[in-house]
Amino acid sequence: MIDLSLNNFSGKIPTSLGKLSNLTILNLQHNQLVAKDNHDWEFLNALSNCRSLNYLALAHNELQGPLPMSISNLSTSLQYLLLSANSLSGQIPRGIGNLSGLISLDLHENYFNGTIKGWIGSLKSLQLQVLSLKSNSFTGPIPSSISNLTQLTHLYLNDNKFEGPIPVSL
Repeated sequence: MIDLSLNNFSGKIPTSLGKLSNLTILNLQHNQLVAKDNHDWEFLNALSNCRSLNYLALAHNELQGPLPMSISNLSTSLQYLLLSANSLSGQIPRGIGNLSGLISLDLHENYFNGTIKGWIGSLKSLQLQVLSLKSNSFTGPIPSSISNLTQLTHLYLNDNKFEGPIPVSL
């Protein structure tokens, strides 16, 4: 377990963390860590070596740009993925659905856009309880496939640009 949250760490997240094959918890929230380009995001590729990782918290940092496709290579035992309050943008990679162990996916307060239809339908987590997408720029309808997430107890979709009917399945 590594908890370096609530500090003033800056710079890139080191790829050497990927050498910690037994790492289960990585909490780097509330710092000033940066990722601006593909090179800066290499730490995410490295973390795919941590097959026991079940908690990854990178919220409240200075991560920017699109979420890399390599997010889908993280451990299937990952239960908590917390990326809120960064400057992430673009669309969510469909491969995020490979994270079949997720209990909580927190992406609020970023600049994500586009529809959620494709990747929400790909979520294979049968235990997802918390899904926070609030305060982004998601558009289009809320897909009825969201009802496949039968264990949801908290769903935050506020402060986006959704439109159309509220799915009856909710």
